[in-house]
Amino acid sequence: MLVGCRIGDPLVGDPGNPEGADGAPPVPTIANLRLEPYLHRWELDLTTGTATERQLDDRLSEFPRMDNRVLGARSRLAYSPRIATDRTELAFDGVIRYDTDTGDGEASGYGDGWYGGETTFAPRVGAGAAEDDGYVLTFASHEATGESALLVLDAARVGDGPIARVRIPQRVPAGYHSWWVGADDVAAQTV
Repeated sequence: MLVGCRIGDPLVGDPGNPEGADGAPPVPTIANLRLEPYLHRWELDLTTGTATERQLDDRLSEFPRMDNRVLGARSRLAYSPRIATDRTELAFDGVIRYDTDTGDGEASGYGDGWYGGETTFAPRVGAGAAEDDGYVLTFASHEATGESALLVLDAARVGDGPIARVRIPQRVPAGYHSWWVGADDVAAQTV
């Protein structure tokens, strides 16, 4: 099984894409690319050589991340930044916690005027094996003030919203990519 975001019609101005159809909201763009990704799951049958595709949600989201402790193994949960649908430029206004088996998702917004970057998963100290025994982290900035913060969400209860906002003394650019590196990983590094 493979889970990722798929953009069906990625070219701006392509007469075959659905832009503006039936009063649809604007789709964010960067240069000549339409950014209308939806979470999908592909099941690959290695015996028959066939693949089946299923769209899991109708909300725009991108960069699905998981608990890196199960990277490369079967996993069920993904945490994706939600794309704001009231803008023509790409902006993430919240996070969605997906169950990639059922397609169910619970979301939380970052707050009025706050936009974030890619999410990352940080296991709770002493965490068990559960893929949601930890925290979802993202950097976010307030559009009007430039204030930045690290937002911390309980991975098992994303819908409750941030449980902490750690102020960052300098603005963090929108769309910033991140990766969790635990204290044990840092200590194991040699210089």
